[in-house]
Amino acid sequence: MVSITPLVVGAGFVAVAIGGLLEVTGYDEEQRRAHRRLAQVFTYGCIVMLGLGGFAIWTGATSGVLPVWAVVALAVVTVGVLWAQWKLRRAIDADE
Repeated sequence: MVSITPLVVGAGFVAVAIGGLLEVTGYDEEQRRAHRRLAQVFTYGCIVMLGLGGFAIWTGATSGVLPVWAVVALAVVTVGVLWAQWKLRRAIDADE
């Protein structure tokens, strides 16, 4: 049975993750090199979010029930990615 909620949640997280990955590519090489650790944390966090969003889409399309661990993982990864994005933007703005 197909459930619309995990599909929409998963598609939203996939869209946010792709937007985050596109944001990182918008920084020039010097900015990424100066703040390498934050850029890596943000990039890897977006990749994990992309995978979890894909899992949510797959779960919504097959069984219709998103496991509790996936909801918790999406929440934790989202908070981590938002924190890394905030720190990265703040560090890059301080350099300019």
